[in-house]
Amino acid sequence: MTFRVRSILSLMALSLPLTPTSAFGLTLDELKVMSLDELASVKVSIASKTPQKVSESPAAVYLVTQEDIRRSGATTIPELLRSVPGMNVASITGSTTAVSARGFHDIFSNKFLVMMDGRSLYTPLFSGMYWDAHDIDLRDIERIEIIRGPSAAVWGANAMNGVINIITRSSFDTDGNRLSVTAGNTESIASFSKTSILSDDTSLRLWGKFRDHEAQKKSNGEDAHDEWHQARIGFKTDSYLNDTDTLSVDGGAYQGQSDHNLVLISNLVENDDTQELSGAHLNTRWQRQLDNQSFSAQFYVDHMIRNDLRINQRVNTLDASVQHTIQHSEQGSFTWGLNHRYVSDATSTPPVPIPVPASFGFNPQSASYKSTGISFQEEYWVNDQFKLLAGVRFDNHDFIGWEAQPTLRALWKVSPEAELWAAVSRAVRTPSRYESHLQVSTPVVSLVSNQQLLAESLTSTELGIRLRPRSDFSFNGTLFYNRYKDLASLNEVGRVEPIFLPDGMGGFIPSKYIAYTLGNSIEAQSYGTEIDARWNVSDDWRLKLSYSWMKVQSDDITSTQESAIAFNNLPKQQLYLNSAWDLRDNLELDATLYYVDELKESSVDAYTRFDLRLGWMPYPNLELSLMGKNLFDTQHAEYVPSPTNYAGGVSSSEVPRSVTAQAIWKF
Repeated sequence: MTFRVRSILSLMALSLPLTPTSAFGLTLDELKVMSLDELASVKVSIASKTPQKVSESPAAVYLVTQEDIRRSGATTIPELLRSVPGMNVASITGSTTAVSARGFHDIFSNKFLVMMDGRSLYTPLFSGMYWDAHDIDLRDIERIEIIRGPSAAVWGANAMNGVINIITRSSFDTDGNRLSVTAGNTESIASFSKTSILSDDTSLRLWGKFRDHEAQKKSNGEDAHDEWHQARIGFKTDSYLNDTDTLSVDGGAYQGQSDHNLVLISNLVENDDTQELSGAHLNTRWQRQLDNQSFSAQFYVDHMIRNDLRINQRVNTLDASVQHTIQHSEQGSFTWGLNHRYVSDATSTPPVPIPVPASFGFNPQSASYKSTGISFQEEYWVNDQFKLLAGVRFDNHDFIGWEAQPTLRALWKVSPEAELWAAVSRAVRTPSRYESHLQVSTPVVSLVSNQQLLAESLTSTELGIRLRPRSDFSFNGTLFYNRYKDLASLNEVGRVEPIFLPDGMGGFIPSKYIAYTLGNSIEAQSYGTEIDARWNVSDDWRLKLSYSWMKVQSDDITSTQESAIAFNNLPKQQLYLNSAWDLRDNLELDATLYYVDELKESSVDAYTRFDLRLGWMPYPNLELSLMGKNLFDTQHAEYVPSPTNYAGGVSSSEVPRSVTAQAIWKF
């Protein structure tokens, strides 16, 4: 199905009452960013699941605030993450993006965890992210909390190289109505939001978003056939049940399609494909806050359907968790938590016209599996300057059994303007069904499933510093060293040569037959540094800089394994520089420069990208902006999936120069 923005604008307008409200009557001057001291004092829960100030978190924490989102000009969540040091973001097609943390960069980057309001967005079938399935309105995001490095002692298996938690705004904070329209040469987006205060204690937000993304070009200038169309609706309600209890419920549904070219292992040629996707979720979270303790419980259900030439998949997830924190003294608190997840999936392989007989699919095609985790954490201030945090999580998964994931962290407040922190942690990644149950067979190559795969493991050492030498300047730096064991490897288990295949002209050509399976034969190391700095030059001008450098190496890996598991397909260094300038009280200019180093493994050149945004608020309830992206290039490549990936891959397109205009009306 195709969704056209122009055809739905009238319906969106009619769906909103024309009652004016002053809740959105803000000028740009009232929307200014927090001071650096205020930013350091924001309380986040991503590092320990209990609220603590950014400046008191012994971890590499980064915040993307609502003001960062508003002035970024981004239209997708992955675009917002380009500013984060240590995050690798690369566009593959109009709807497909590779996002990873600290290496192992691929379409399904399987070593970091993404959540929204505590609900895991991780795809259990493939151990990765379908970013196009979570394309919410960015203005409904309160902030994005990011932690680079392992956080498995808190969040469990797969929180290996980093964790992202996307926190949406309370419906109490979005009273009123909003209509947004974005149009440009590459995409058109329309969204609406209607918020009602149902009572003194309850509010409700209803929203919808519709997207059309035009096809991009390949490197040779041909049409990439990667259009993306989607419609989604949702709601969020927040309630104060009494003086101590709160309840939040959110849900949503989406349906769409994305076109792309698939390179299948069954024929190794490009196949035009239209991917149909749909899904829905319901998420409930209850919290109780008492004087010296807090309780929380969360339950969500998620349903996803996705069909393309490779695989038809249907996945259902049920997840329940509880947490209890006790403030046992002025210096310390103890937290324990329990989580249980149940997943059921059903897959099938659609028939594909191919020149030779081949098969591709899961064995068995349908399965159900569960995992249970229990965590313990003690946070203790030894004195006013020194804090220790020790925690461990035990996870039991049907595929791997029990695994322990401990962490030990320390924070030293050298002065009111400086902190040092250090951490040693262990994390594991559970093999997905894709890795342990996939079978592929062709006349020349096969992949034999291995249901005895082990969990990948990581031991990480991190050191960090935070400095605020002046009220208008801050600096954060991190060093890390990671040791990986039992990494997934593509191992040859059999070979027959020569064999002779028909050449299509009555003759035969010599070839060879190779059988592979996945194993755990690779050990590797990675190390690097990440920095970010902020300078408020004046009340009207602010600068942000982030830089990261890292290296991954192993003596165990072969060239076939390297390309098949995207071992080293990442930029060695990245740079981000942003200037936010308030020209007048209602006029702003934002300029952003990105530099991303080359990807040697996939022969993608380094690129420099420059974005420019002009924002104007002619009236308190009307915001207009003009955004130019990738202004230095007509188009450039950011990622090329390996054709030797054992499941086949998506044929990539290039990121074009684009210009978009946006209007947001609040009433």
